[in-house]
Amino acid sequence: MIDDLKLAISEKNLEKARRILKTQLLEREYPPELLKDTIDLASSYDVFEIHNEEKFLPNPKEWTKEYLDKLKADLDGNFSKERFMRTYYVARTIEKLGDSNNKKISICFDKQYKDFFKSAKIEAVVVSVAAVGICLWLYSKHKNS
Repeated sequence: MIDDLKLAISEKNLEKARRILKTQLLEREYPPELLKDTIDLASSYDVFEIHNEEKFLPNPKEWTKEYLDKLKADLDGNFSKERFMRTYYVARTIEKLGDSNNKKISICFDKQYKDFFKSAKIEAVVVSVAAVGICLWLYSKHKNS
């Protein structure tokens, strides 16, 4: 990722550099050292614009996927370091909260449905065997009559 950014900067292509930061850096968590080096590199080559003084939601409890999408979209109009860093931290916060909630829910549903399907398979086998048994019993009774 940082090599792609260096290449875009060497080509003096600000749009490409911003796109790399937006698509690659915002999509996953990086070690703090790499994040710092990347932001410092982008800052030293004026990839960031001056912040337009727009205020951000301060409370992480109010951060939603929709808010993250809005921040990402707003980067197209004002690619400031402040907005970018806020977007990065909102993305990581939502990712962490979403992952832990989804894992708990997924485990709960997986176990619930696993047991359901296991018992459904057993019931289907029992009913099939019983049906075959009844058919054979009726056939033999009818044949002897």
